Amino acid sequence: MNQVKYKRKFACDKSISKGIQWLNKKGYYTIGCCSGLEKDHKNSERDRMYVEFESLNSDKIIQIKILACEFGFKIKDLSRKNIRIETENENKLEMFNNFIWKLRKNKTVLGLRTIGISNWAYDSNTKKRYSIQFYDYDFNGENKISRSDLLKILEIFPYDVLMYETKHGIHFISFAILHGLNITKSRVLKTSKALGKQDYWTESKDLTLRASAKWKPRKFRNYKTISERPKFKGLIRGGETFIISKKHLEFYKKYMALPFWVYNQYNACVKKDYKIKIYHYKTRD
Repeated sequence: MNQVKYKRKFACDKSISKGIQWLNKKGYYTIGCCSGLEKDHKNSERDRMYVEFESLNSDKIIQIKILACEFGFKIKDLSRKNIRIETENENKLEMFNNFIWKLRKNKTVLGLRTIGISNWAYDSNTKKRYSIQFYDYDFNGENKISRSDLLKILEIFPYDVLMYETKHGIHFISFAILHGLNITKSRVLKTSKALGKQDYWTESKDLTLRASAKWKPRKFRNYKTISERPKFKGLIRGGETFIISKKHLEFYKKYMALPFWVYNQYNACVKKDYKIKIYHYKTRD
């Protein structure tokens, strides 16, 4: 057992002490940890490695979640600023060391900026909250989506669905109004878990898809474009006579080059003029 000191002193399993010390020095403050290794806990049945973080800003939370997902850790949101990553994998120490190495290497993992649109929709008259369905699919090294993955994703879209292609994957979008935000987010989480190697998540209750290019701020210049905005790829199911979010549809028509022939698919739909949200946020390439 090693003693780690940074602003405060606490005990830490020897196998992970250097990594934990680095995390705290860089502002990734930990409140508890365990290596889950037999050599650190003799005569104990502990086999779960965990690291619990506290008082993190949103940028650091996003960095940790991105890399934790990449290396196979499970993530638990404990509060708005506290999260926990854990694993019972046999290669847990290798996972932890790779996580620390990648976190140290990717100092600019969120060095880009972009604009996103939320699936949130709000009726100001009734004070009720609605949503539309989103899903962000990552190619993960492949050049296309498999048919089995496509069919699995389409299961969470009960009405219309269209696609926009990005540098790293495909956005799936529906304009059909659904009740609340919980159902749309829970569908996404279950789908990502079923597909594997997908990490579309958000610390907020709503879902967001990128709606602009990614740019890198530069001194004495406005920006440098790193990745172009998503481009329309195709329509899988069009509008019929269901209820849709008018502002979402108009946003994609005005700012996302939604083709007129797709826009006209929704002529017979009931268009609700609910409020929507647009975000400015940091991201990676």
